[in-house]
Amino acid sequence: MTLTSLVAALAPLAFHGPLALGPAVDPATDPASGSTSGLVAAESGPTATAEYFLISEEVAGTDDSEGAPIAVVALRSIDHSGGDLSKGARPEDVHFLLEREVIFASGGLRVRHTESGAGSARRLVWREFLPKESRTWVADWTAGLRGAPAHSLGYGWNRPMHEQVMEGDAADSTLYGPLELLYGTRAGSLPCGEASGTVGMIDPATASIVQVERAEVPSTDTVAGVALDLRRPDGSLVMGADMVTAAPEGSTVSSAPEAGTFTALRMSDRPTVAERIGRAEFDRLSRRWTVESQRPYDAVLARIPRRR
Repeated sequence: MTLTSLVAALAPLAFHGPLALGPAVDPATDPASGSTSGLVAAESGPTATAEYFLISEEVAGTDDSEGAPIAVVALRSIDHSGGDLSKGARPEDVHFLLEREVIFASGGLRVRHTESGAGSARRLVWREFLPKESRTWVADWTAGLRGAPAHSLGYGWNRPMHEQVMEGDAADSTLYGPLELLYGTRAGSLPCGEASGTVGMIDPATASIVQVERAEVPSTDTVAGVALDLRRPDGSLVMGADMVTAAPEGSTVSSAPEAGTFTALRMSDRPTVAERIGRAEFDRLSRRWTVESQRPYDAVLARIPRRR
């Protein structure tokens, strides 16, 4: 199974990353506890978050709205800008690392998408892993510079290394990565100015600069939050998420989502259910699906006589 076939089924994705942040971004969560709390804030030093989701098919007309699992998703971030990502930070002080990791339940595909920022420098890395092959695409650009080009480099899946310069339009707004838009919206501001309506974005799914429509609407009546959707000019969804921007007013329920958390993720317009899970469950399903996808390849190799 390739990403192309999954995109056809799920609609375009936008995911990778060369660095697995792992336990370093989730020091307060006991893997055995199954806790879904992912916010880790120290009194000094960088702020780290780690949040995990199970994406399943939505089954209409049944008591159990969750159908077959599609994927598990990890969202991780480290922000050295002094608290909320880019909130109140000078552009030269911006320093962050964002990561999204997606493991699919079938086909053996694992996608890891990272974005890093240091001052005005930006880098997006998108990797796709199958049991026996992989592909990498990297883009570098300068934030806050209208019409700035983005330089990309890609290789893998029997394609030779290839470079590309993606030219931006001088009239375009500054460029963002998908995760920077997601986290910047949750923090309430973006390092290169407020983004609303149509903004320029590096799209790893199409390996190009696209103008996406950034639409925000209130997420629910009971939680102070927003639902963010990023859509390409053809209407296809890059990604979407519901997020809590403030604590529910007057809420005394311990299970109420805390401010600054994601409550739902959308990878396509296909009806799905996103359930927050703990790191232990994420790790369990990741190992299970990775081993299951590897077994057919191991069975074939076992039938090949060894050379004497």
